[in-house]
Order: sequence, then C-alpha cells, then structure tokens
Amino acid sequence: MFVGIKQERPFISIEGRRRRMSVRLYNILCMLTLGGLYMLCRYLPRVKHFLLSSPCSLLDADCAIITSQNGKEEFVDVLFYDTAGIPSLRRYTLGGKARVIDSQFFRFIYDVVLGKFVVPPEQKHPSGDFEEFYRTEVSKSLETERIEGVQRNIFYGKNITNLPIPSVSNIILKNILSITFLSNVTCLFVWKFIEYTSYALVMGVLMVYSFVFTNWEEILHSINMKKLMKKRMVRILRGGKFMEVDSREIYPGNIMYIEPCKEFPCDALVILGDAITNECLLTGEAVPIYKNAEQLSTVYSGTDVLKSINTMPIFNSLRNENLCRVRSLTGKNKPRLSGEVGSINIPENFAIGMVLRTGFQTARGQILKNMLDSRPTRNRFIREAEMIIFSITGIAIIISIGIAYMLNIMGFNKTMNLVYNLDLFFTLANPALPTYLKLGAQLCYRKLIKKNIYCNNLSKIHLAGRVDTAVFDKTGTLTCEGLDLLCIDDLEEAVDDVEKVSILTRIGLSTCHLVYELDGRYSGDTLDLKMFIFSSSKLVQNENTRSVVIGGDSKIYGPILKEYNDSEEMVYYQKDRIYGSKFAVGDTNTYEEDKDFSSVVLDTDEVNRYGLNNCTEEVKGDKINAVIMKTYEFDSNIRRMSVVVDDGSKRYVFTKGSPESIQKILKSSPKEYEEKVKGYSLAGYRVISLAYKEISKSIDRATDESEMMFLALIVFSNKLKENSRRTIEELNEAGIRSIMCTGDNILTAISVGKECKIVEGFVPVIFPVIEENAKSIFDVDWLCVGDEEEFTFDKVRLSLYRGNDRVSNNEFVVACEGREFDFFRNTHYFQFILEKGAIFARFNPGQKKALIENLRAIGKITMFCGDGANDSGALSSANVGLALAQNEASLAANFTSSDIGSVLDLIKEGRSAFVTSTATFKYVVSSCVIGYVGLLFLLFKRNFLSDLQTMHTELFVSVPVAYMLTCFNTSDKLYPRRPDIFPLSKKDFIPFWLTIAFESLTLLVLSRYGESSPVMNDQSIASELVFFAMTFIYILNGLYLSDCSPHRQELRDNLLFKSFTCLSLLVTMGLLMTVYLFPRWTSWWLSKYKFVETNGFEVGLVLISVLLTTVVIFVVQPLIGGMLGGKKIGKSKAVDSEEKI
Repeated sequence: MFVGIKQERPFISIEGRRRRMSVRLYNILCMLTLGGLYMLCRYLPRVKHFLLSSPCSLLDADCAIITSQNGKEEFVDVLFYDTAGIPSLRRYTLGGKARVIDSQFFRFIYDVVLGKFVVPPEQKHPSGDFEEFYRTEVSKSLETERIEGVQRNIFYGKNITNLPIPSVSNIILKNILSITFLSNVTCLFVWKFIEYTSYALVMGVLMVYSFVFTNWEEILHSINMKKLMKKRMVRILRGGKFMEVDSREIYPGNIMYIEPCKEFPCDALVILGDAITNECLLTGEAVPIYKNAEQLSTVYSGTDVLKSINTMPIFNSLRNENLCRVRSLTGKNKPRLSGEVGSINIPENFAIGMVLRTGFQTARGQILKNMLDSRPTRNRFIREAEMIIFSITGIAIIISIGIAYMLNIMGFNKTMNLVYNLDLFFTLANPALPTYLKLGAQLCYRKLIKKNIYCNNLSKIHLAGRVDTAVFDKTGTLTCEGLDLLCIDDLEEAVDDVEKVSILTRIGLSTCHLVYELDGRYSGDTLDLKMFIFSSSKLVQNENTRSVVIGGDSKIYGPILKEYNDSEEMVYYQKDRIYGSKFAVGDTNTYEEDKDFSSVVLDTDEVNRYGLNNCTEEVKGDKINAVIMKTYEFDSNIRRMSVVVDDGSKRYVFTKGSPESIQKILKSSPKEYEEKVKGYSLAGYRVISLAYKEISKSIDRATDESEMMFLALIVFSNKLKENSRRTIEELNEAGIRSIMCTGDNILTAISVGKECKIVEGFVPVIFPVIEENAKSIFDVDWLCVGDEEEFTFDKVRLSLYRGNDRVSNNEFVVACEGREFDFFRNTHYFQFILEKGAIFARFNPGQKKALIENLRAIGKITMFCGDGANDSGALSSANVGLALAQNEASLAANFTSSDIGSVLDLIKEGRSAFVTSTATFKYVVSSCVIGYVGLLFLLFKRNFLSDLQTMHTELFVSVPVAYMLTCFNTSDKLYPRRPDIFPLSKKDFIPFWLTIAFESLTLLVLSRYGESSPVMNDQSIASELVFFAMTFIYILNGLYLSDCSPHRQELRDNLLFKSFTCLSLLVTMGLLMTVYLFPRWTSWWLSKYKFVETNGFEVGLVLISVLLTTVVIFVVQPLIGGMLGGKKIGKSKAVDSEEKI
C-alpha cells in the first residue's frame, strides 16, 4: 500500500513492508556469495527489499520503503511507542502502541482515523501575553509535564541533526562485504591452487595493507566525527524552574533560555527579551540579525547567538538587516542583576524562547536534508565507463559458461574447471576497474588542496575540465571587497573633505545609514561605515533612539577592527576617544573587557583622508545633535533607504539609494544629474545619490519619500583585483566565454567589464531599456555605450549595423539589467540575450540563479564564481560553483578558495584529471582484455603462464605503467580545445577496440605455436612467446595513452615516465635476447621464469608481432580516429548540457 504526502514539501511515498529475513542472515548470504549478492543489491535495491521484506498494508507494516522526489529510497523500521493511555494520543494509538517512522526525510506517525502515515502537527505559537503564558507553564503539575513529554517524544523524537556515523564493526563489515575485497580473497585461493605461490604471497601482502589502511582511515574519520558531537547542555523550564538538560532531550513546546552559543540547537520563538544572531549558515551573509519578542522573531538552528538579554532596549526601527558584518560579539554578556518582568521573576538576564522545531525539521536540518536528497550529478564519462564495465562483466559471465563447457570436454575435473574459470573471470572483470575511474579526480583533489582550493564533491572535478562558460560576480570577486569614498559631488563641485560639504549634506551623510553600536564598536554595512566615517560624526545610542553628534569634538578615533570576513580591506572603527598619546575610554560605562586596541592597521591614504593622522586635533565649529526618529530600511525593489531626522529645530527626511531610484522621487531633477551619473558610472565608480526634504510630521514611507530635493552624489571607487584581468584574458584566449552578473549599475558594470577584458574595448555594447509601463517588446529601446550614433540595431534580424553600412556587424555583445531580463522571458529576445550577453546588471540573487539555469538549458557547461554572500543560489545551480570565501556561505559551492586566479587552476586541473582518468581507465581495460585473451588461448592448449611470468607482467609492468600514467603535471596554459575523449564516442571507441582486436589476434597466433600439452603446463614455448608479446603490448599501450597534451605535461618533459618506459623495454628485450643467446644462463639465473630454449625464428616471430602492433597502435589507431570524428555510438539526438558532460 502506498500513501503520498505533500505538505508544502517534496513529494514522498511510503510503502508498507513486513520483514521475512533478518539483516544478520542477509550479511551471511552476502559473504557466502563472495559479495555477489551485495553488489547485486547495491545496484538493484529492489532485490534487497524483496529478500528482506514483503509488501503489506501500512497498518501491518513493521518496516517501510520511503522514496523521495529525486528517487532516493530509504529502508527503515517502524518504531512502536507505548502511549500509556494518554487521551490526546488516542487518534494515533492501536493496541496501545503508536507507530512511527523516522527517516532522513521526515518523521511520520500513523493516523488510525486516516489510515496512513502523516507528518506530526507543528508546535503552535503561544497566545496571550508573556506573563499569562509563563504562569501557566510554571504552574503545570508533574503529571501534566510527563504526559506532554511522552507525547512530544512520540511526535518529534530526539533533537538530532547529525548524519549517521558508522561504528567500527559496521566499517569493517562494509569493507569485508565489498566486491573488491571478496574477489581478492577468492583470487588468493585460486592462485594458491594453481601454484602461483610467489604471486599470491606478494598480492596477499598488498591486499592486507590496503584493507588495513582503508579501514584505519575510515575508523579515524568516524572517531573524529564523534568527537565533534560534543554533549551540549541547555536550560529549559521543568518543574517550575530552569534546569540543565542535554540538547538532544528538548522538544517543541519547551521553554528555554536563549544563551550565547555557537550553533543554536533548535528553532525557537523569542517570547521575552532580545537576541542578536549570525545567520551566515542560512543566508550566506555574515550579518548579525536582531531578534525580539515584539516581532515574533525566530532564532534558527545552526545560527550563532551573539548576544542575548531580556532587558535589552528595543529600537522601533531596527529589523533584520540593520546590523551587519561583525567579527565577534560572543563577549561577553556583561553581568547584570536578575530582574522582573511585571510580577514574574526571571532568574537570569537572557532572552527566553519556546522551541518550535527540532531535528531535521529545523532550518539547519532542512539544509542537511537538501544535501542528502540533492539531485544526483550526471557525468557522461563516468556513465559511459560504467556501461563498458557492466558490458565486460556480462561478456565475462557468458564466456565463462562456454569455457566451463569446453574444459569439461577437454577432461578437466570440476575443481580445476572452476579454479581456472575464476582466474580468467577476475582477469577480465577486474574488481579494481571502478577505482581507476576516480583516480584522476582523487589525484587532482590533492593538487587543489596544495593550491588552497578546497573541494567537497569529487564528481565535479571532471565537470570543471569541461566548462565553456564562466560567470562572475563583480564586487568581492572581480573587484576588491572594500569601497573607498572618492568624493562628494553636488553637481557644482566634487570635494573629498567633509569640511567643504554643506551642512545638510553632512547631516545626511551622518544619519542616513544603518550603522549601530554593539559592545562599544560601530558595525554596519561597509558602504555605510565608509560614509559615516567620512562624516566625522559620533553615534550616540539611547534607550530607544539613535542620535548623531556632528561637529565639535565628535570625530571618530581609535583602532581599526577587521570585518567579519577574510578580506583585509574591510574595517571597523572603534569609537573610543584619545586623550594625550594613548587611547582612553570615552564612555565610563564601557567595560574593560570590551576594549580592543589590536589590529591598528591603516594605510596612508586612509589616514590622510579621514584626518586620523592628527588625533589630538578637534574639529572646530558648533555641535549639531541630530536624532534619528524613524528608519525606512533599504528595499531591494525600490533600491533606497530613508531616515527621519530631528536636529532640534527642524525635521528632515534623508534618502539615499541608486541614482535612478532617487531621480524618480525628486521634485525636479538637476540638469547635469544624468550626465554626471553616467560619467562616473562609465569610469567604473559606484554612485549613490543623496536627497532630502523638510517635513513637519512623518506620515508614511510613500509620502515621506516624495517631492525630494537633490543634495549630492556619493562616489565610491572599487579597485579591480590584481588577478582579475589576467584570469579573464586567459579564459578569452582559451575560448571560454566570460560573463559578469552583478547587482550594480549597468554602466558601472560595463566599465568594469571592459577594464577586466570581459568586453574588449573596441567591441560595441548594446543594452535594452524599457519604459516604466511597457507592455510589449516593441516598447523597448536599445542603446549603445559610447558611440550611439554610429550603430543601428535591427530589432527583427537582431543584427548591428555601423552607420550607413548595410553589412551587419556580428562582433558586439549585449548587456542587460534584471528588469529587462525578466521582461524578455518567453520572447525571441531571451535566447538572443543568453547567447550574446556579457554583462548582466541589477540582478538579485534569484535572477542570478535563473541566469545560470537558463544558460544550462541552452547547453552551456557553466561555472559560477562568487564571493559566497548573495550567490548561494547561483553557486548551487551551476555545473561548477566556486566560492571565494572560507565561511558557511560556501556550503552551496563545490569548491572554495580566496583567489580569483583559482578559476584557471580549477579548469586546468579539471582537464588534467579528466584526461588522466580517461587514459588510465582505457589502459587498465586494455590490459585486462589482453591478459584475458592471452591466458584463454593458452588454456585451450593446456598451457599457462608461470608464477613469475604472471608476477612480472602484472606487478613489474602493468601496475607501474598505470601508476606512471598519473604522474604528469598539469599544463601551465589553458588551451582552446577542450578534452573530448569519451569511451563511447566513435573516434575513441572503434579505434581502441580495433587495436585490442589486432593485439588479441597476435596473441592467438603466438599461442598456437608449438604442440599441445596432455596436462596443464606452465613451461612451454607458446606461453613464453605470449609472455614477451603481452609485456611489449602493455608497455606500448601505456606509451600511446600517455599523450594527453595539451591539457597536461607533454611526454617529452616527463623524465620519470620516459625513464621507466625505456627501462621496461630494455629489460624485456634483454630477457628475450638472454633466453635466445644464453640458454644456459637462463636455466641458472632465470629458472623461476620457466623459460624454454628458443631459436631465431621464434625470436623473430615475437619481434615481427611487436613491430606490427607498434604500427597499429601509433599509426593506424590515430588515423582511424581522425577519420571517424567525434560522433557518439548510438542514436543521434539532442542532449542537454548534463548529457554532454
């Protein structure tokens, strides 16, 4: 029976099952089948479900199969809880038991009335005021609390969001049941039986070492993970008082203290007091968020609680975005006396919250759940390679049946038949084949770590080598994170000295921001901080208001504190005053522990600009005390913020925002306004416009932000990062398309794009502009940056013409803002913008993500590079996401680094890993096939290789060559040609297998030389000839496959590989000549090889076969590949980007 559940969450199906086999018995069967059953159940989970259980109704089920929307299945047991006759659980009770399913997706409880599993009800918000609610909670009897505890435990379970950590026994059992280990153990017995004593001994030692090392690494990782799961205590209300309990024992509905901590353990509603949290884990922005009971704020699981008190002054205008970028506030809450709220005694001065959600239903749990149930990555190379492995395994099984029949006819007894069949089967279907698929990625992972690039998804490394489109954020990615205030321009004069600006402008600079004081430090957005510092004002925070002192001795002094990220450019300024030659505390109530006089680092320009080089000099003039009465926060839709300010005599509204948004609310726009904004933007500067008006009373935002008067343009400079231009230029040379996607002004973005070479200086840039009330694409105007009159854009043909020239100019790019991007959807312009777009400006996080998804939809393999702040959606949607940050914001990215040059390193290493994996996999496959056919042909004449001959070909030639194929450095240059070697493309598949067919034919001819043996013989002329031919073929195949240029080091530059190849060829040729010229020495010194005496004809036969094979490998094979091109085997049809990867 199935039931579908969809409660604003992904669709989940539940299938009731009843057990018919224990897990212990299943493990025994896996071992008895030498891992065959385990592998079958691993790739066909339904077989395991069939063996372990049978379908039944949900009511009778003792286990269940849960399937998510992405097709991931989970086999779980049904848990039975004693309901103890609790009336509120009667709906969920049958036979005195409640049936619960606890999966990684959700927790379900069986509803007897509905006859299906349902999600337990969420905790409701408390009603009434805090005093009444608190009295009710305190006065509960012990029996009531016990009943509620039982019910909550059944509904919600333990508060655990950690991923399952396997025990030591589970790790060992898993590795024992792996097909690789079991097949290796089987091979040891087989080799011992056919008297491969030396080979079995050496391989046994290597296998034991590998097994022990693998288990030891996994056990150490498990132990380290358990150490991280430290027991955490929280204080909750029980029995009328707050008491400490394990955080795993809290449930929705519990009342708890919200105390400062790292990673808050649950989602809790603030019901008393105030708290400041850092929600970087959830939003990707390292910004402290203000939480309070009046706004019914929720403190989310996984966030850091920086400060918590139940008597903190509440700012009416303060909301989530007001406090941002703070390095550390965990300080240390100052000791205060216990207080009372009304007539209710609160023992501690911490905010109080009610638990809403626990476990995987919390915000942190949802993130982990999405990671567990993420859509699987599709990789064409891995998929095609796995198809070849399965095909080889299937062919080996079919041939084994035929071999068993033939050996039976030849008179082999059952034991000998089985032993030689198993030896041949594992020679062809080598269990190590899947390992070589990931070898290139694993080696690349180590190289990336050395370059300070960290990867959390190895499967994405191959995709990095296939990237054809790189999308960059601007601020913090292409440009430096910090902004420098360049000047204040009132359209008459641009000044860089605050003393030269008008008093109204200075008041606006001092008040129109979201800078706040926390623990004696100013904190806020970088742009706001720079503007406030420039104003040389002092912020004073009272109980419910903020005020700013302008003029007099109000200058900001003191040490600079780093911002809450890795950038060295971002700073805070301590608001302590200076007396004499040392810093002193201006506020007598400031605690000694809050002083921080470290990190006093200030460059010369900044010192001069803000006048901090002469700290004892006071600003002359009268003081102005401006009180910020109301704050209208920044709205990303209208792109501005405002404050209502009272300076004691008049009341003003100051508004700052993007020049376009401010122009819309101006009473009259100055003549030079647009020209000035355009000039600064084209020069690459960031421009903020400041306006004001005088009011008598504040009404609402729409009214206050109307009929404004222009004050000034605030111009910020944003320097390009040192490696940005070099990175983009190398991508351009490699034919990889570069795109900028930013939230900044389109003209500024175009300017920066030209500066960093995303757009070449001579290439025209056109962009669409739509009217405010545009209804169709015909209401769109197209503008050109720089030379508008020299070009004409044909809206129908989508072509650009220069002047009167009627020949279209295809060398142009398109820029587009977010509004136009959304407007053009479902029109023919949209495809045009996606194909020709180079600059995308005024994009919000959702539009960035949509851009990436649409680029992938048209077949592009995308990389998104952002600073991890507002780019989480785009980072997770791209084929490859690179976050230039080392914080929780990078959870959405596959790779993290701190240098934009990592883009080049990542693509280079990805290409190197791709070609290395391909070459190694093809080599191992060819070696398995050649070894198989050589032994098979000998077996039919009752011949076989000797013990030492097998050891020589495998351990002295084949395995070392496979290893040497990985010992190539990455290419220093990024080349235009992307790696396009795939196992099932015609130009690779057909030549590769034709070569193997010819090599097999050579071995067939050599194996037929000489007479058949009446019994199994490992000392014959046929086995000797096959041994030498196989050895040469292994070396020559490795030499051919080593050429993976230009994506990695060329063969001529790899001294190690050349030396080993030459040495192997010389040793093999020396053995052949020694056997031919010095038979007596051979019988003395090489007796373990079991060579027989050879003549010149037989040596010539080997050399001729090697010569022909060399011609086929190095001449015929590439020739056929070039003739066939790159078409894939199978039907020709359109595929999306994931298929192409």
